[in-house]
Parts: sequence; C-alpha cells; structure tokens
Amino acid sequence: MLTVDEIRDVEQIAVVWTNGKRSTYYMETELRRLLKQIEAEYDATYSALHALSSGTSRHDFINARMQNIDGYRKELVELVGEAEAFRLLLQENDKGEGRENKG
Repeated sequence: MLTVDEIRDVEQIAVVWTNGKRSTYYMETELRRLLKQIEAEYDATYSALHALSSGTSRHDFINARMQNIDGYRKELVELVGEAEAFRLLLQENDKGEGRENKG
C-alpha cells in the first residue's frame, strides 16, 4: 500500500493488469487530486482553529471545511473502497496532529 505522500509523489502511472483487467492512470491522478484537496481543507481548518478570531463565523468556516472533507471522503470510497479511504484519511489526519504537537 502506498502512503499519502508516495501517492502525491507519483508523476507517471504505469498501466497495470490485474486478473486480466486494466487499471488506468486516471484513478491514481484523481486520487492524488482528492488527497491534495483533503490536505488543503485540513490545513484551512487547523489555521481557523488557531486564528485570533472567534465566534460563529469561525465555527461556520470550520464546519464548511469538514463538510468538504466528507464529500472528498465519499469520492475516495468510490475510487479505492471504504477501508483504503479510511486508512488514507487517518494518515492525513495524523499529519495534522503532528503539526499541532509541533506548534
């Protein structure tokens, strides 16, 4: 299994044959796009949590980011299945927790 960072680093995807079925590079490219979007949403949420502003507008902003992440999660499930999508989201979330512990 590839990690989130390994998926992002792939520049060219080879066509892979498994059990007589061809896997195309489109899925990998779409997967990379979704993971970058999820990372951007997590980054925006983290920034909002630690911004000086407070109140309803910050809550609404964070809620919107989390709704976006859920939409990307659903797309991930369609591409890689529930278990792999869950693993990739946990990986991305763990990266954010590491950033929080450093900051």
